[in-house]
Amino acid sequence: MKESIETITVNDNALTCSFSLPWDRFWARWIDLLIHVLITFTIFYFLVYDPSENVGHLNSPILLNKILIVLLIGFISFVFYETFFLCVFAATPGKALFRIQVLDCAGMKLKVLQALKRAFSFYCLGLFFYILPTIGPPIGFWLSSYYYTKTGKFRWDKTSGSVVSQKEISTACRRQFIILSSVCIVVRHLPEIVFMVCIFID
Repeated sequence: MKESIETITVNDNALTCSFSLPWDRFWARWIDLLIHVLITFTIFYFLVYDPSENVGHLNSPILLNKILIVLLIGFISFVFYETFFLCVFAATPGKALFRIQVLDCAGMKLKVLQALKRAFSFYCLGLFFYILPTIGPPIGFWLSSYYYTKTGKFRWDKTSGSVVSQKEISTACRRQFIILSSVCIVVRHLPEIVFMVCIFID
């Protein structure tokens, strides 16, 4: 049976989608964010972390320095992660599960510059530079949804000149992947929750 494809274009006039592509992108994004956090902390652990250092209190210069380093590693790893997967596979792992593709206007994979623009734009507008890592992503997606409602695309779609499309996915698969994404959301926030609890206890 021929697969139907629903496409959100970069034209000013949005096309109507027969299923919730924006929400699928939301759930897919959380899977990618968990992978990104794991990559970030793996790099931090092997290249930066020193167990002999006494981090101390919240206002400790050492702690603030480590936080800045984590933010820098997070930015670099996120841009590389997005750029690599979009240029090579036209989808990140999360998007691939939901059968979402990101291509250019000609239906080709994004060029490196396009993918970099998209990654940087999302990092700014969708994650707020991870300055508010716990609430930044949901707030960013919520605010960006207003622009999507008016134009049929997110700002990072427009900035990179990219077209987001999705092949048909069964209801059962969507439910399973949403559950997986929900688990990713919980696991993604565990380090921050533990960190804040430790700070308050200390």
